[in-house]
This record gives sequence, structure tokens and C-alpha cells, in this order.
Amino acid sequence: MIQATPIDRLTLGERLQQFLRRIALGFQMALAGYLLLCLVSYQPEDPGWSHLGFQEQIQNLGGPWGAWFADLALSLFGYPAFLFPLAVFWSGYLLFGNHGALPEIRIQRFILCWIGFFSVLAATSTLAEAFRSHLPDIWLNGPGGGLGQWFHHQLDFLREAQRFLVFLLAFALGLPLFFGRSWLTAVDLLGDFVLRAGELFFQSKPKAQVPEDRASRLGTSPMTQESRESGPEPLASPPESGASHDASRSSETHPTHSDTQPM
Repeated sequence: MIQATPIDRLTLGERLQQFLRRIALGFQMALAGYLLLCLVSYQPEDPGWSHLGFQEQIQNLGGPWGAWFADLALSLFGYPAFLFPLAVFWSGYLLFGNHGALPEIRIQRFILCWIGFFSVLAATSTLAEAFRSHLPDIWLNGPGGGLGQWFHHQLDFLREAQRFLVFLLAFALGLPLFFGRSWLTAVDLLGDFVLRAGELFFQSKPKAQVPEDRASRLGTSPMTQESRESGPEPLASPPESGASHDASRSSETHPTHSDTQPM
């Protein structure tokens, strides 16, 4: 009997590299959580990049560095600054995640991820500045930050609809670079999800059953169903001919001459 031998057994060096990648991925996840905590707990009174502040006790949960980062990110990018933790986490997964890619491909995806992220960041900051009147203005430089204001003023020669289309195109081009997936792949995944959901829906849907009273009215009683399943009944034998029938009757009622005896 032939025994299977493992052909993908990792060496000591490969196991060490995998262990180090897991540590680096955990550090990236912790860093992403820390940045999100700093942005959520931002307080304008804390000393930061845009002002010194006069409050002795820092209220930001990230400490002095967290207050400085939150003030810098929200001043430059506005609301889209909350995409930074997502970018840090996803880029860390592309670089250190256990998805079987070669080191050259990992580095390439990491670089493309950040290029796509800054494209998405610029587009969303400018779009937030364009819709400034519809968003709460709670940051120093508005909902789009300083970057959104700069891009918005650079395209003043275009109409509002044209500027919207330009930055919508930049968003559509940057998003596949950020996630490393094309729009065609996204459409295929969406179509596959819809088909699977439809199959599950129709499989779980109970079949309609005909009530008994309705079945009797329609002539589909259990007896008729059994007779239909058993097949057609055999035909009756054809009746005897009229002559033979009359002859038999006459022989029964009138005995023949040979049967009578003389007195």
C-alpha cells in the first residue's frame, strides 16, 4: 500500500518567516485600532498640530501623540481621515497576511494599496468639500479638510457637475487599487451571491398543497389518484350474440321432443 508523503512541509526558516509575519500583522492591527481610537476621541481643546492648547490634562485616549495625529489628520482630510485605520489594517494584511503570495507580489500589492488609498482619500475629501453645506462643519478646515479645499479651488474653471464626475472617476479608479480587486471581480462576486441567495430562497420555500375539499371538487380524491396510479381498468368481455342468447332461452323454457315420453 502506497503511503502519501507531505510535499509542502515547511522548513525551519519558512516557519520562522511565517511567525514573524504573524507578529507584524498583529502589530498592524493594533496600530489600526490605536489610530481609530485617537480619531474617535479627538478633542479640539487638546494641544495638537494646528494649535498649542491650554488644557493641562489631555482628553484624547491616545495620549499626546494621539491628540497630535488626530488634529493633523482631521485638519488635512476632514471626515475621510477615518479611512486611515482601514488603510493601515488592509495594507498590513496584504504585506504580512498568510495568503500564499510571493514576497515580490506582496510588496507590489502594498505599494498599489497606498496609491489607491491616496487617490480615494483625495476624491472623498474633495467630494466632502463640495457637499459642505449638507455635512456638519465640526473640523478646523471643514468636512473635506485642507486637501479637499485645495482640490476644490484648483478646479474652479469646471462646473459643479463636471468636478463631481472627475473626482468620482478618481474614486472609481483608486478603489480597485486599494483592495487589489477589479470591478469585474466585484460584479462576478455580486452575481454569484445573488444566484446562491436565490437558490437558497427557492429551496426553503414550502411547496403549495391542495386542500382535501378542493381536491374532491376537482376530482382528485385519494381513490381517483390511486386508480390513476394503478392504470386503466380492464375492458369487460363483449356480450354474446343475439341468436345464441335466444336459443339458450328457448331450450330452457321449451324442452325438446326427444325429452318427452309417451303416456
